[in-house]
Amino acid sequence: MRITACVLLVLLPYSAFALDFQNMDQASMEKMMQNMQKMQMCMSNINEKKLKKLQASSEKFASSIKSLCKKGKRDEAQEKAISYSEKFVNDPTMKQMKKCGAMAKGMMPDMSIILAKDDGENEKGKEDHVCDSMED
Repeated sequence: MRITACVLLVLLPYSAFALDFQNMDQASMEKMMQNMQKMQMCMSNINEKKLKKLQASSEKFASSIKSLCKKGKRDEAQEKAISYSEKFVNDPTMKQMKKCGAMAKGMMPDMSIILAKDDGENEKGKEDHVCDSMED
């Protein structure tokens, strides 16, 4: 439940920014509320234990990547990051999170550009390297 609340708190500013409540008619307001309820139901189906396990795994992984980067093993770090990200996005828990996130984007079509995940390329058209994106 805490995770659901956190996700909703993160998304709330986007909905406030994207929607002009003063100019919204009753039907639009009801539809938005129904969609928010659907998203909440979607989030409630996410297993919190699995999500916490995934978070712990990600933190451990990030630590190992930082270590490789500090040792100058950039290629190895990049290969491991790609491999891990493929497993991560194919995880059933993450697929459910993505499904719920898609519902949020559907409620806020004007924010689709901001909420859309980039394709891993920076403004120069080059792929980002995992070591360059890790914070010290």
